[in-house]
Amino acid sequence: MISTVRRFSLVALVLALGVGMALSGVSALDWGGSLTTVNTVQTRPEGSDDPLFTNTERLTLYLNVPLGARYTLETQGAARLDANPLLLAADVERFYLQRTRNPQQGNLSEFVTRLGRLTIADPAGVVVRQTVDGAALVLRYPRAEVGMSAGYTGFINKEFTSATMTLRDSTDQEDDDIYFGPARVVGQGRVILRNLLAQQTLSTALTFQNDLRDPEKVAQAGDEQIELLQAGRELGGLLDTQYIQLMVDGPIPIGTMPGQLFHETAYVLNFGRTLSLVDDDTVPSGSSYQYKPIRGHLAKVSLNYFLPDLLGTYAGLGVMFSSGDSSYLSFTEGNRSDVSTMFTPMTPTASGVVFAANPGNITVLEVFYSLRPLENENSPFLNTLQTQVAWYSFFRSAGSGAVSSSDIDPASSATYIGSEVDLIARFRPYSDFGFGVSTGLFFANGSALAEGANDVDVLVRLDASLSF
Repeated sequence: MISTVRRFSLVALVLALGVGMALSGVSALDWGGSLTTVNTVQTRPEGSDDPLFTNTERLTLYLNVPLGARYTLETQGAARLDANPLLLAADVERFYLQRTRNPQQGNLSEFVTRLGRLTIADPAGVVVRQTVDGAALVLRYPRAEVGMSAGYTGFINKEFTSATMTLRDSTDQEDDDIYFGPARVVGQGRVILRNLLAQQTLSTALTFQNDLRDPEKVAQAGDEQIELLQAGRELGGLLDTQYIQLMVDGPIPIGTMPGQLFHETAYVLNFGRTLSLVDDDTVPSGSSYQYKPIRGHLAKVSLNYFLPDLLGTYAGLGVMFSSGDSSYLSFTEGNRSDVSTMFTPMTPTASGVVFAANPGNITVLEVFYSLRPLENENSPFLNTLQTQVAWYSFFRSAGSGAVSSSDIDPASSATYIGSEVDLIARFRPYSDFGFGVSTGLFFANGSALAEGANDVDVLVRLDASLSF
């Protein structure tokens, strides 16, 4: 039975798209959607309650309505049905009014403002990609772009947000009586400079998030863990983070060699505060919760080689380092030292199909090769087949401590976690229909595993998408 608040969400989705439809007579409109199914079978540790098979159906509808020469209403809604466990959720993913001006004076070529429900994302894609209710401003110049955006996350359906950064976030995610996601203010300022020396692009960004939970409903500085447990109060506190990001990307000259070589180099400095359980001689238990500073880092370098004349060859290699903290006994709010050195992104970005490691105490080496083996076939169907093989190796950046997977023992001293091989095939016989198969095998280092975890994990995923 669908709860009242979920019914309200479905009605809100229909109304949001209906507003755009009502305005459709003003001018030509752009509308469409997609229906996607994702079916996954994965091994699981013995005794685990995780489902062996999962199925997700997703319906997305969008409508963009021009309102005169300068204004556009852009809307998108989605509904999701999970079969195991059963879940029906819907929300408005995008609903904003955009105003576009072309001053035609000085160097400013375009001035864009947005107001409503929109998405904030960082240039390197390693810090945040989050829907917010707020505003954005973009100034575009011939060789530069300046943008600012900010908004509130507390009215987003929790099933449509992945910003579970704290213990309380995780608890709320499992609570059927809580509908909305974490309440935070998220903001970002960014500057992009294009066509610099050797056709390079420099991107800089300052991103922040402030936790707006009621301080009285979370653990307080000075609280003792045993007192919280005896009182039945939730563990975990507030988490405020900031990020400074630099990224350079562009082509690398390769002389007379065929094809094109590109690189992407990014660095992120993460700071802020997190609730930590540290030694405290002033309390009976000898330890208490205190807010401690965060000093985390992420560095990422990748090389990508395109050789379109050789069966659409696309190959690459890369390494991503995200700092960790050996004092963490749990990945979320696990700090037990005076300074947390764990890199803590706002929204996770997984590497690999099976292990799916998120940034934070993880170093990932990646090599992949992709091609279209039947590209030269005359059939308009067969030549769309795209295949890829990828290899990953995972290491704990701090040598020990917690990572995003609970299968890894935080107390072990094994730096090497394991390796993964993925085989992926995608086929689009029609422009509006495609499907793919992903198979992954993760081979773990047994000395890094928690008790009961599998030495080898296998995942097979089938997905299909129909656009209209």
